Amino acid sequence: MRATSKYKPPKPEQVLNLRKLKALRQEKGMTQAKTAELLGIQTDTYYALERGRRKAPLAIFRELCRLWDLDPFTICELLNLPLNRLLLHKFRLACKRHGLTPSEALNYFLLSFTQ
Repeated sequence: MRATSKYKPPKPEQVLNLRKLKALRQEKGMTQAKTAELLGIQTDTYYALERGRRKAPLAIFRELCRLWDLDPFTICELLNLPLNRLLLHKFRLACKRHGLTPSEALNYFLLSFTQ
């Protein structure tokens, strides 16, 4: 007798912050059609991803992060991973003061922490 799994995959809107996804696209000045074109997918497929009607395959998500040059903290927000918003805001302000992107600051931190 096989055990049945009680695991149910999460709905797309539970995995991705759909409002953040749309806001990021708009911040980049891109339409859904242009985003879809650059991702190599149909416009209606991207529309369904942004509306939570379809799950984003990992390859598409990775390409989207690369295309929009998302930093690790923005990716965490996009994936609904909990971050202290006040601390994140202070970190981003500190990055600007030092002329660094959050990704550059994180890389410097990792280098200094591991040496």
